Amino acid sequence: MAITYEEAIALDPITGEVNMDLFQQYADQQATNLANMRANPPQLSGALKTLQANPELLNQATAYVASQGVAPGADFQAQVEDFAVQSPERQYLTVYPDVLAQATTDYQNRFGNNQPTSEFEDNFARQHYYGTPFTPDFGIEDNRYGFGMELPNVNSDLMNIAKILMNVEDRNYVGDNQDVSRPTYIFNEEISNPIALSNVYGDIGQNFKTNLLGSGAGGGMNEDMAGQDMSRFLRNVFAPSTNMGGPSMLEDLGGVSELARAYGILGVTGEGDSYADKQVRDIQELLLNSSSSADMDGTGGRVNAGTFAQSLTPSNVIGAFSNMPPLTPTGLALFGGKTLYNMMVNDMDATQAIDATFGYGPEGNTYTPPVGFGDFGPDGSNVE
Repeated sequence: MAITYEEAIALDPITGEVNMDLFQQYADQQATNLANMRANPPQLSGALKTLQANPELLNQATAYVASQGVAPGADFQAQVEDFAVQSPERQYLTVYPDVLAQATTDYQNRFGNNQPTSEFEDNFARQHYYGTPFTPDFGIEDNRYGFGMELPNVNSDLMNIAKILMNVEDRNYVGDNQDVSRPTYIFNEEISNPIALSNVYGDIGQNFKTNLLGSGAGGGMNEDMAGQDMSRFLRNVFAPSTNMGGPSMLEDLGGVSELARAYGILGVTGEGDSYADKQVRDIQELLLNSSSSADMDGTGGRVNAGTFAQSLTPSNVIGAFSNMPPLTPTGLALFGGKTLYNMMVNDMDATQAIDATFGYGPEGNTYTPPVGFGDFGPDGSNVE
């Protein structure tokens, strides 16, 4: 039976002194207990290990639980640990309820009065934090804590499309129509012939390949025609999917913001002659030619676009769009998609493309701002 501290130091009623034999037994007992504890230390829960390794997460978790009126104690600790095991996106939405409310509003504007899916909310959280070329909500710029959220890899199909557009340039016809140009694929070391290009079409999707190359003799593909005229490629990627303006293939794959991110990864500068460079230049021009201030405080004059990535800063985007009809931040992403479509497929310059997107004409602005997120489907996915 274990000896207590009180028993070990108790005075003997006869001698009036501490029983040293009993005290020595107590000391030996405690030494044994200490050795056992060192050999078998208590194990922290996974949540506590996470909090121990991330002091800022601990600060955020305790601040949030305290803000809910929970008193210190076992319940407080349980809620802190529960917070620690949530996904970074869920933590972001929990600490910043205004972002969750905005996600809910955007979802319901597009898909009806239903609660958004968790996938939609997670995508919204990441885009709110990191921002997009056409949305001025950059949580990172507001010094919000990102909880380690990471942007997923750009969709592989969209990366293939971006790589193709890096090698599409206008070339004149040969012969009677030599004064007429058409978008043409410029073969290179990576994709050196029409068959190789048609294989990339197939990687993007077999239906996509069939739409572009059709059926040749005996039901086969016209693979040898791949790259000669890329107009159909551009229409398939950028045009609305239906006559009623359904989402384009680009929107299904993540939208303009993801295409811009792909260009950034691939190092497109806007200095070449490819269609990818044209898109980058058009976005820069859109920002550079804004008549509003570049800065959020109303000062600063014209935007110095610099590199493609530098031109897509929050203050530049806010300045570029501040004099235009009101849009939700996610509506701006949809606006950006329509603008790029007008630039690429309808061969408009940036000013014309913006006017067409907003519905400007002889009668003035007839545009009705779109609602909804634009880049994601109802389940939050950004895949085809």
